[in-house]
Amino acid sequence: MSRSVRRSQRPATGLLAASASGNSHTACGDLQEQLQRSLRESLSLRRQGQSLMAVHKAQNAVVCERTLQNRSHEAAGGRGAARVDPCLAFAVHVTLGELYHQTGLLKEAAEVFNSMLCNLQLWCPPGDQVAHDCIQAHIRVSLGNLYFDQQAYLYAVNMYLAALDSGPRLPNLIRC
Repeated sequence: MSRSVRRSQRPATGLLAASASGNSHTACGDLQEQLQRSLRESLSLRRQGQSLMAVHKAQNAVVCERTLQNRSHEAAGGRGAARVDPCLAFAVHVTLGELYHQTGLLKEAAEVFNSMLCNLQLWCPPGDQVAHDCIQAHIRVSLGNLYFDQQAYLYAVNMYLAALDSGPRLPNLIRC
């Protein structure tokens, strides 16, 4: 008997049980708490210098965030906006990318940051152009730092310049 078959024969527990019983609001609330707890623990472990454990907690937070996004979308009948706070979702993914970078998992870090650039609408409140520009600039600076550490200086400079170009348009900011 395969491992996946044995898993499917187990009774639903935890969040899956709450969801299966029709109480998806409670399940989403529990998942939201788990997401926030995993993010807090990841940041705490990072401050303590336990980078690999911090990566594990950040990966768990990303799984929680994606599951919560999917459940929110399903609860809205597949046509509604997700209920996950865009700022929280951004924090989860940027934390994972920075932890990958810090631990030397440069390919994984680049994948996270490039994915974030391709899906900017997930991280920005709808209609908030300033937030969109700031988030895009932040991600490009993170990619620039990543390229710099790989000694790909031309790519790094291009990312830094793109970050300046995509940043919020402030009247006192003059680019030389």
